[in-house]
Amino acid sequence: MDNVSDHPTNILNDLASKTLSNCKYYLPSEVSLTTNNIKLIHCNARSLKSKFDKFLTLLTSLSCQFDILGISETWLSDNIMSDFNIPGYNIVFNNRQNSRGGGVAMYIADKINYKQRQDLEINNDAITSKFIEVSSKNCKNIIIGLIYRTPQSNPNLYFDYFLDISSQLIIDHKKIVFLMGDFNIDLLKLNEDSNVNKFIDIKLTNFLYPLISIPTRITSSSSTLIDNMFCNNVNGCISGCIYSDFSDHSLIFSTIEFKCSTMFKIQKSHSYRKINDDNLLCFKQKLSESLPLISPYNRCSRFVCRP
Repeated sequence: MDNVSDHPTNILNDLASKTLSNCKYYLPSEVSLTTNNIKLIHCNARSLKSKFDKFLTLLTSLSCQFDILGISETWLSDNIMSDFNIPGYNIVFNNRQNSRGGGVAMYIADKINYKQRQDLEINNDAITSKFIEVSSKNCKNIIIGLIYRTPQSNPNLYFDYFLDISSQLIIDHKKIVFLMGDFNIDLLKLNEDSNVNKFIDIKLTNFLYPLISIPTRITSSSSTLIDNMFCNNVNGCISGCIYSDFSDHSLIFSTIEFKCSTMFKIQKSHSYRKINDDNLLCFKQKLSESLPLISPYNRCSRFVCRP
């Protein structure tokens, strides 16, 4: 970025007057989002196993139903994932294989058409990610990524990984790209930490704009903005943090403007006629009563028997 106006700080300031300025804290009952948009939520659980019931209670306390639930630091293993299903959602995940901790899981509402994008994923002790692509016949597809980076890992490992997949993310400019997760890079230290500047720079270079602008982890001694969501389409976006005692990280949420109904699976309905001896007898009686009284043209419309 050679132009002064293209400096990350100037771009973020411009975004702040548009999307980021609307980012604020909410109580669970205060989150009210339109049904036309895809609604996404993320939280660092720091062990979903020990907090799963609490997480389900939290979901019921929200004033709207989210389409995509992203959980980082699940601390789960492949052999117990069936114990963590949520009715109405499909689950995809990547668990850390060689050590405790880490792991990500994404819950996708049953109504959504999607496929997994394992070509974009990584899973090691430094970075774990999960990607899906939401498909639609008449609108832009949406690539959704969930990423967790451990705080002890070298940030350059993440930068290299993201640069590797960024070429695939921008191959088709017709797709919307949405990333969420715990990146363990504090955006409040922009212009104070070169790694933060580099993190923002590679996101903005790929037209991915941050949607969360307020601290997501607050302790008695610090406030950090390490959880975030990024998207290349911020039109009509609503984002914020939700107060909760579920974790020491705030839940973060956002929406993607997506008004194409073909994203959702078509719910087919079927009607059946119950056939038994009583109904067959009823049908024969109606048939014998109707035939002498109606013309051949109208007979078909009269062959109805209600149980």
